[in-house]
Amino acid sequence: MLLDGTGKGYQMEIDKDNHAHVRAYSQDVAHLISHKDGLSFSWTIVPYNYAALDTIMLLRNDDSNRDLVITDIWAVSDAATDIIVHYTDGTPFLPAGVAVVGTNANRKSTRAALATAIGAETNNVQGNIALQLPLVAGNMIHIQTRGAVILGYNNSIAIDYPTVGTLAHAAIGGYYSDIES
Repeated sequence: MLLDGTGKGYQMEIDKDNHAHVRAYSQDVAHLISHKDGLSFSWTIVPYNYAALDTIMLLRNDDSNRDLVITDIWAVSDAATDIIVHYTDGTPFLPAGVAVVGTNANRKSTRAALATAIGAETNNVQGNIALQLPLVAGNMIHIQTRGAVILGYNNSIAIDYPTVGTLAHAAIGGYYSDIES
């Protein structure tokens, strides 16, 4: 028998082959942060008629105390196009377009997202392209970043479509994480 060392008397049985049998489960980080801190959000631009080279949606982290970790990007268009996911070039700018309010995934939380999200955005300058993929007309694409995209304070990510269409729709999901030093 192994004792837990806390004085509470918990024990673990070890089998004849020196194996400890445990039961474990895992949860997604976004789920845990949503449940514990109420800091998991999604931003969705309502469908609109877009022009060539439109930034369908831009999302900027305005929280100086937390990183914004992007987990998912969804996009659809009525026309065949490419989806270009890019970071802005770092030049300070005032986003212009249609305000998009972040929705807290934890419906019991009253916390608001400290971010600027703009649909049909017109003032950003395309910086580094993170990825460019074909988007089939009428089909949604779901990009799972698995938390690899991290926006520090004042960093932005944007979704562009280079061709003309009459219906664009996009969403970004993510959570806030304390800045690690």
